[in-house]
Amino acid sequence: MIMLFYSRKACRFLRSYPVRVYLRQYWYPTSSPPDFGIFPLIVASIAVTLVSAVISIPLGVMTAIYLAELAQKRVAEIMKPVVELLAALPSVVIGFFGMVVVAPFFRRPLAFQRD
Repeated sequence: MIMLFYSRKACRFLRSYPVRVYLRQYWYPTSSPPDFGIFPLIVASIAVTLVSAVISIPLGVMTAIYLAELAQKRVAEIMKPVVELLAALPSVVIGFFGMVVVAPFFRRPLAFQRD
């Protein structure tokens, strides 16, 4: 039912504005006339995906190779459940942790900096 509701609303919206409207540069839906340019949002999403893949794929493969082939048995027995638990956490939870715990740490000025 939720899909039907949103599909009906989306079809009505898409019929109101041609596709070329969405490829504009700005997103101001409340202006007069409204501007629905999602092109920058699409480009930013692709850029974030590519950067995160460049970082996470090699890191994940190297971690897997280390745990499977190089680590001592005791280290691998401890680290495998930790890695599996991290993989089970939703990215929203990790982002929230970063926002609440890590971000304030970077906001504080360092002790050796002078104003």
